[in-house]
Amino acid sequence: MTIHNADVAAAAALAQSKLALNAWSTYNPAWTSSGTQPDISNGVLGGRYVQIGKTVHGRVAFWAGSSTTFGTGYWIFTLPVSANASGRNWFLAMHGSGYAENAAVLAYSLFPRGFNGSTFIVATSETTGAQGLYAYNWPFTWGSGDYFRLGFTYEAA
Repeated sequence: MTIHNADVAAAAALAQSKLALNAWSTYNPAWTSSGTQPDISNGVLGGRYVQIGKTVHGRVAFWAGSSTTFGTGYWIFTLPVSANASGRNWFLAMHGSGYAENAAVLAYSLFPRGFNGSTFIVATSETTGAQGLYAYNWPFTWGSGDYFRLGFTYEAA
């Protein structure tokens, strides 16, 4: 059997893509606010991501604890890898979705929106709140046991 260069290149590319897809890493997103700063305290905030070439896939999970404080203003989270922030509307290239749920078991959809090259904000299509941005009091007044999960994809710098 003769192996051609194209077959070798394709096999190597496939092996490399499998390795990259299995190589998820953890990251600790920083959580800040446009107002008074929040504190995760005994809650849980964590993330995982994988970078394949210039594409970053990630997810963030947030679970409020009994002593978590939520600050004021809309929430801002750091990205695992700096984003390509060229151009004025780069945030349009950040995609993802997720959901939040409160103690009353009311679920709300959410999506990431790029804030700058190193952070993102969490938004919803419902715009009754502060322009639809997740905050200490939107889409509900946050309390112990409330949580959200969010997946995202964007282009790395």
